[in-house]
Amino acid sequence: MLKDKVVLITGAARGIGAGIARCFIDTGASVVITDLDAELVNTAAGELGADVMGLVADAASQEAMGEATAKVIDRFSRLDILVNNAGIGGPKIKFEEISSSDSAFMGMSDEVWDQQLMFNLRTTFSSSHAAIPHLPEGGSIINIASIAALGPTATLPAYGAAKAGVVHLGPVQGQPIREGHCVLLGRVPRADPQDLGAEGSRVQELTSASTSGTRSV
Repeated sequence: MLKDKVVLITGAARGIGAGIARCFIDTGASVVITDLDAELVNTAAGELGADVMGLVADAASQEAMGEATAKVIDRFSRLDILVNNAGIGGPKIKFEEISSSDSAFMGMSDEVWDQQLMFNLRTTFSSSHAAIPHLPEGGSIINIASIAALGPTATLPAYGAAKAGVVHLGPVQGQPIREGHCVLLGRVPRADPQDLGAEGSRVQELTSASTSGTRSV
């Protein structure tokens, strides 16, 4: 279905990003993965297939992603899809440990807050900023958010705030993209309501609302 399409996936040397890469490879797309660690990138690219291109690039840097995008264009002469997957988990505190004087929010430093927003929100901004000028008519951006974006997340305040920013950023990205007739895709992963207890139905409702009007590949 995606034969001859070129896909750039950030933070894809392992985990969800590598899984996304495998899905695109199975559709016949040409895949490029980026990550911060050269050894991990080279290993992942080799395991994914001989035709997979691996690049070391900081997804939170417009300059680095601009250079990575230029390398993609140099090799394939096009870029059709950007998947903003790069991100990190956050410092987490168990619910039973939270009190008015001991919480994830009150225990978080400026440095940790800034780190979370840089790796989980600025990555989406900077990578999109670098890719948008190269996307053709019918091109796509896919932002990977989180269920933590849909409501208060007491144990992951900075992570949840960053992912909520990713959800908000989608329509904003659409402004420059529409001028180039590209398609903007955005989806918050749907959690299994049975795994969410009493809040499951509400989360499912919020997730459905947040993804209405979107398209998925």
